[in-house]
Formats: sequence, structure tokens, C-alpha cells
Amino acid sequence: SMLTAGQSASGQITGSGLVSGSVIIAVSCTVPPPNTPVPVAGTSVTLGAVSSTSIAYTVATTDGVTHGGHYRYCYQASAAATYADIGALNVVEVLGLQGSTVIVASNTVQHLTVAGRGLPTTGNTAVLWSTACSSPTPVPNSTVAVNTSASGDSAALDVGTNQVAGGVYHLCFTVSGTSAAVDAGSVTVVQVNSVLPWWLPLHPA
Repeated sequence: SMLTAGQSASGQITGSGLVSGSVIIAVSCTVPPPNTPVPVAGTSVTLGAVSSTSIAYTVATTDGVTHGGHYRYCYQASAAATYADIGALNVVEVLGLQGSTVIVASNTVQHLTVAGRGLPTTGNTAVLWSTACSSPTPVPNSTVAVNTSASGDSAALDVGTNQVAGGVYHLCFTVSGTSAAVDAGSVTVVQVNSVLPWWLPLHPA
């Protein structure tokens, strides 16, 4: 599964003969007893209803604490001495806009950069939006195309702002494979309505 740092998700652990226990997120589950795997900072797994064939769970990560990386779900059944590796959790970290965040509304595509860790190479999306990023839709006349670098540490954005009203907007960034957008920072759009000829007086008599 995949999460953006700061988000949570629910699911089911399936199998047979399952019993209650605990789950942690760690880099590796293979730690000899009596030691236990070290939980990844800012992560938690809460278990819900338990049956012999399924266990409900909710996994949570913390923005600014949980770093992007490839981690494992480690399950310890009650009374068991060791942890079992039951699957992968990939965490993507969106660090925010990098460099200049001021653009001018024009018919020329302009560029912004979002920094991150573990960003997928394709499928990421972004929009400019005027309020919080809980359910973003594009600001009228705006377009944002995302091109992620192969290293996964930055995403280049091609931003179209022709006839976009001037103001401060949120850059809402959605990581490929996840459903919720994160606020990558504020973008200031400057709109110029017209240019007066130099010979026209600014303050006519």
C-alpha cells in the first residue's frame, strides 16, 4: 500500500487462524528476540475487529515526522515471540514548493517545483485552488501538468495561468496511488490587466 506522509488509511489483514496482537511499521521485521523491530517515527497501526480470517486495521503517518521510504507491516500475534512480515507500506513525503512561488498570469506556461522523497515517477497530479486542499478543483482557467524526476526527490510543474485572477492560491498535490491531496504551499499569481502607452497621463487634468 502507499500513503503520503500525514495521511491515514484503513484496511483488512486476511489469513486463517488469526488472533489478536499488534502491528508496527518498521524498516525490517526480522529482529531476533527479545528485541522488537523499531517503529518508524510518526507511524501507528490501530487494530479493530478480529476474526479467525481477518483483522481490521488503521495505519496513520505524521506530516513532518514520517519520512518517505519503503517500510514493512510487522505483525506479532498474542503470545508470539517474533514479528511476521505481512506486507509493504510505501510512504511518499511531499516537502513543499521549492524556489520562487510567484508567477504572472499569462498565456506562457510557467514552472514551479515541488520537493519530496519517494515521489512516483508518473501519475501525480496537482491543481491551483483558493481554499484548503480537502476537495480541490482547479481555479478557473488554470492548468497544472506534473513531470516527476526519476530520482523521486522533486516534481516539475508546468503551470498555465492565462486569465487567472491575481491572488494567493494553494498548490494541491496528489501523489499517484493515493486519493487525498496535500497542500504543497502557496502560489502567488500576479495579474496585469493592461499596459498604458507612455504618453498617456496617469492623472488627466
